[in-house]
Amino acid sequence: FTREFLRDLQELRRTGPVVLSCRSGSRSMTAARTLAYLGVLDQPINLAGGLVRWQELGLPVTASGLALPCGASCRWECR
Repeated sequence: FTREFLRDLQELRRTGPVVLSCRSGSRSMTAARTLAYLGVLDQPINLAGGLVRWQELGLPVTASGLALPCGASCRWECR
């Protein structure tokens, strides 16, 4: 890891659930596992199937990303 990446991780440190997503869910799964292993996130949630699956299910997307309705992230939690 670069020094910049490690510095940025300190700013990212969070407790509680954080949803990670990418196009297909593969990279976000790797990121979730890595960030949990490094202790940056204590409850990372991967959006399995990513944005592709989200859109297939007809769920809303805004200009800034996914529009997460209350509790929706629990359906895609992967461990």
